[in-house]
Amino acid sequence: MAILAKDIANALGISPTTVSMVFNNHPGISDETREKVLKAAADMGYTKHLEKSAGSQVKHIQLILYKRHGNVVADTPFFAMLTQGIDAQVKKRGYQLLITYFYQNESIPEQIRSLQATNCAGIILLATEMHTVDLRPFEKLSIPIVILDNCFPFKNYDSIQINNIQGARLAVQHLIDCGHTEIGYLSSRVEIRNFRERMEGYLKAIRTISVPNHSSKRIIKIAPTTEEAFTDMEAYLSSTSGPMPTAFFADNDIIAAACMRALKRAGYRIPEDISLVGFDNVPICEALDPPLSTIDVPKSTLGKLAVNQLVSLINGETDGVTTKIEVSTGLVKRDSVRTLHPGKPAVSARA
Repeated sequence: MAILAKDIANALGISPTTVSMVFNNHPGISDETREKVLKAAADMGYTKHLEKSAGSQVKHIQLILYKRHGNVVADTPFFAMLTQGIDAQVKKRGYQLLITYFYQNESIPEQIRSLQATNCAGIILLATEMHTVDLRPFEKLSIPIVILDNCFPFKNYDSIQINNIQGARLAVQHLIDCGHTEIGYLSSRVEIRNFRERMEGYLKAIRTISVPNHSSKRIIKIAPTTEEAFTDMEAYLSSTSGPMPTAFFADNDIIAAACMRALKRAGYRIPEDISLVGFDNVPICEALDPPLSTIDVPKSTLGKLAVNQLVSLINGETDGVTTKIEVSTGLVKRDSVRTLHPGKPAVSARA
C-alpha cells in the first residue's frame, strides 16, 4: 500500500500540515522537526515530495546538511540563521530551496540515489563536520556543488568559509588590549576545521603577549553542546588549583554561555574575576548576564555568497576557475570583558 503524507504525520505524532510544510520548505519549522520528517519519509519509502520536485518546472537548489556525528551541526541558532539566509537568497535568484539531511552512519548509496532523484540544479553542501574522505560519494554526482563552512584545499570545489584565524586573533587581541595576559582557551573537544583554525588564531595571538605568561597551558577541552560543556567546565573547576586565567576565549557562544554558568556557580564573577569572549554572535549572547562579547560571523553573507557562487556555476559563468572565499569576522563588544587597570594584580579569585 502506498505511503501517504498523513502516515508520516501519524507515525511522528504531528499534524499533516506540519509534514506538508516540511515537504514544501515553508519557514517556521524547527530544524529538529524538519529532520525527523525527512528521515521518516526516507525510512518509510515516501518519495512523492521528490517526484514533485523532479517533475516541476520550478528550479530547485538542494541544501545538504551533512552529519558526520551531529555534535556541531544541530538545531542551533547559528545554523538556523545560516539556513534562513540561504533560503532568502535562493528565492531572490529565482529558485526554490530543498533541504536534506545526510547521515554518515546510514546507507551512503541510498542517500546519494535520493539526491539524484530530486533532479536539482545544484547543491550547497554544508560541510561543517566533513572530512576530505567524506566527499568521495559526492564526486560521482554530475551536479554543480558549492562547499559551505569548510574548505578542502586539494579538491576542485568552490567553497565559502569563515576566516576563523582572523576571528580568533581578533577576540584574543581584544582581551590583550584590555590588559589581560593570562588568557585561557575553551577549546571544543569535537574536532572540525573551524575549531582547528580558531586554535591556530588563539596561539598566534598569545605569542604576541610581551610579558611571561602561561596562557598556552590553559587550553581546556570542552564539549560543544550546552549541558556537556557545563559539565566539562565544572569538572575542570573542581580539579584545578592555583590562580585562574583572568580571561577565556571560547570556540563558540554555546561553549562560552555554558562555561559562564559553571564559573558563576563556582563563585566567579563575570567580568570582575574572569572575562569571556565567544564566537558566532548568536541571539543568546544578548540574553546572558552579563551580555557576551563575541566574534560576529556574517551568517546571511555566507549563505548569500554560497547561493550566488552556485548559480554562477549552474549558468556556466565561472570559466572553470575554482573559487575559495573566506569571509572576515567582526568584534562585538558587550559587558563580559573587564579592562584591567595598570598595577592591579591580574589574578582571578572566587567571590
